[in-house]
Amino acid sequence: MTTVQAALAANQDEEERELGELAPAPVPADGTPAETESPAKRAAKALDAHFERVANSSSGGHTTDWNRASGLGDLCDRKLTYQRVIAPRQGWVTPWLQQIFSDGNDQERYWQRVLLEAGFKLDQTQQRLEWPAKRIRGHIDGVVTLPDDTSCVYEHKRLDANAWRGINRWQDFLRNDIYRHYPAQLGIYLLLYGKPNGLFCITAQGHYKWLDFSLDDPEALDYVEQAIQQAERVNTAIECGTLPNRLLDPSPCARCRYADVCLPDVVATEVDGVELIENETLERLLSQREINEAGHRAYVKADKTAKAILSGKPRAQCADWTISGKEVISRRVNTKAMPDDLRERYEVEGKSWRTTIKRTPK
Repeated sequence: MTTVQAALAANQDEEERELGELAPAPVPADGTPAETESPAKRAAKALDAHFERVANSSSGGHTTDWNRASGLGDLCDRKLTYQRVIAPRQGWVTPWLQQIFSDGNDQERYWQRVLLEAGFKLDQTQQRLEWPAKRIRGHIDGVVTLPDDTSCVYEHKRLDANAWRGINRWQDFLRNDIYRHYPAQLGIYLLLYGKPNGLFCITAQGHYKWLDFSLDDPEALDYVEQAIQQAERVNTAIECGTLPNRLLDPSPCARCRYADVCLPDVVATEVDGVELIENETLERLLSQREINEAGHRAYVKADKTAKAILSGKPRAQCADWTISGKEVISRRVNTKAMPDDLRERYEVEGKSWRTTIKRTPK
């Protein structure tokens, strides 16, 4: 045994003990013993465990009597009503989402330091603003004074890099369901702070852009007024003990944390029309599909096989997964048999089955 080998052998037990303390990893789903996992995998588990602990400690809470300025402008009035009357529950902030929150806070502090170093002035950071008559409350990122002494309320937003490239004016936020409430938030802050002009500082991977937002712009003012009217509708619903209507287009509901409350007929485990499936192979495939989602090839294979099993099932439940499906009818042109002058005659109808799989909310 060489000196290096002896040193590695002597330190192996201590290294494994230290890593084990960070992340007491269970046997992986593929059956590989934990002690044979690479340091990279064990380090990843340790970090995942850390974010999960932070997420769990920050989850849970109480109801609020205020509309959050940062939420107004959302597509769904019903969701904003639930935000006020249903206390946050543990598990809503996932480890992945906690990483985003933590990184966003770090980036905000970094850019504040950059602005100060560049000669900007920052005041009123995280100043609370309230509009009691509308039950609206929020905290501004700050008031920024440019080197030429121009002063504006500003909001820092860290975006996905792909989204950042496509946002070059405030109206571009409205094309994205995740970001569409940002202009309403800043506009309400301008009204409450008594300033007509605001700035967005949007950043992504070290890049930045400044975007103007002014209440002197009729389009911007109209959008802010719509957000205020949304707050009034939520207030009325709560006062009357009712709920606003659901969205006509349910596509955003799939990622809503209130789906199990708002749409029990979709996510409940036992309702008429839902087939309860006991199939260990399917359950294993669904678990593998989730575990390997980041690894595209394994995900696609498990997804394809699972959906082949589920084809033809309109509503089903398998372990922790709620499954819905529908027959999709499409029309296409059979180009192989299509003379140019008789295109419509050769239009044919095709059928397929579309399956949607998502983890059932607890």
